[in-house]
Amino acid sequence: MTRCLLSEANLPQRVWAEAAMTATYLQNRLPTKPKEKTPYELWTNRKPNLSHIRVFGCKANIQKQKRGKLDSKAVEGIFLGYDYRSKGYRIYLRDNKIMISRTVKFIENPQSKKKQKNFKTKTNVMLCIEICNNFQVQLNQSINSDLAKFP
Repeated sequence: MTRCLLSEANLPQRVWAEAAMTATYLQNRLPTKPKEKTPYELWTNRKPNLSHIRVFGCKANIQKQKRGKLDSKAVEGIFLGYDYRSKGYRIYLRDNKIMISRTVKFIENPQSKKKQKNFKTKTNVMLCIEICNNFQVQLNQSINSDLAKFP
């Protein structure tokens, strides 16, 4: 699972430990065949809360706590996993640091937005082509009817 996480996120192999910790975290929250329960459920006797699960390797914006008046409000990073000491997310920053934060905004699937935008553009183009074709047909019909009037 670690190799899959790294390859899907296009991350370098130097973050393999973070990927392994995230894989373990996720594996403990997936059901097993023999017991039909998750290892987390067997250990704590309660179902795990999965509302905080995010896509490994997605872009993440961390809100800055201390900033100047004209500084940017957020720092961009890459989501690497879940902190094992607190209720926070582990974010890989550009300067090879890992920051733990709870106030994170995730951009999980930007490609689907591009596809939707392209779909809307294609739909608009198709609609324009259809309107032009209908207009040409109507124009040809009116020209033919006008020509039929003259012998």
